[in-house]
Amino acid sequence: MADAQGAFYAIHRVIAISPTHVSIKDRYTNTTDQDLGLLVYNETPIKPADVTHSLLSGYEREGRQAELSYPDYGPSVFFNDDRNGMGIIPMDDVFVVHAVPYVGWKDAAGVATEKFALPPGGSYTLEWAVYPTGSGDYYDFINTFRQVEGRIGTVAGVPGFITATPHPPARREVPDANYIRTRDLKVGIIHSLSEVEDDPNLHVEGIELFRDFPREMALIRKQVAEAHDRYPGLKVITHIAHSIYCTDRPQQFSDSRVMSLDGKHASWGDGSAFGPQRQAEGWRWWIFYPRPGNSFHRAMMDSVDVMMDDVGLDGGFLDGFLAGYGGM
Repeated sequence: MADAQGAFYAIHRVIAISPTHVSIKDRYTNTTDQDLGLLVYNETPIKPADVTHSLLSGYEREGRQAELSYPDYGPSVFFNDDRNGMGIIPMDDVFVVHAVPYVGWKDAAGVATEKFALPPGGSYTLEWAVYPTGSGDYYDFINTFRQVEGRIGTVAGVPGFITATPHPPARREVPDANYIRTRDLKVGIIHSLSEVEDDPNLHVEGIELFRDFPREMALIRKQVAEAHDRYPGLKVITHIAHSIYCTDRPQQFSDSRVMSLDGKHASWGDGSAFGPQRQAEGWRWWIFYPRPGNSFHRAMMDSVDVMMDDVGLDGGFLDGFLAGYGGM
């Protein structure tokens, strides 16, 4: 346990050592009366010439991981020399979303965040861990981490898309028995709902399907019922980009807006995907944050009842579950 403080922030570090790894919890506190941004680099110095093998987020490469707006790559660092290896991995949700892994960048290996910020007087704990491996095998690192964190489970059924493309009419079809059998599908996913029946110029991505587009919802209901009838036991779910909402009335969720740095309501894209007329009318994929208690969260929870009780879906595939869609 250690404490340190400078002119702008304080840090309280707790280190726990176990036979398999070292875990670190760093609690940062903004000691100023203004918003504070921090650059955090948790790293170890290395000599690039000594590194014989390195992986960034499971991919064989070196240097700095390209920053993405979504952390689907499972950020981690692993590198080894001719004797042993070391893995470094972020643990808490914020660090995972913000993480930038690197090996050999500025003669170091580690995981950084360059988007971390605290409000006046605010605190947050970044959690990360270091896993040494005597074998130098990447999967010894990953499997030990999974065992420690209890992340070993069984997938109950094979998931896969049952629609050929996101575009009608193929997106509204139910596949034949050979398609289901050869893939051993237990969970069928309907693609994102491009070109909805209510207005072919619009492209539905999220919960707006269950609120604003009754004609398309009726077609999905029919498709789901047919799939259930043909293949009893098949779970049918649909794509939901849960943080974006196709609408020309973003003010309906005014308390839930994600704001960009210029103080404007953030959107995913500029609306050009909907054509010039809809773009001029203000149609966008507007970005909202579903915090419990705000209007968008209530709309999301209501949509679950419609999705499952009315439309008959068995669930949703949350596309970009940790993504900010450009709004983070």
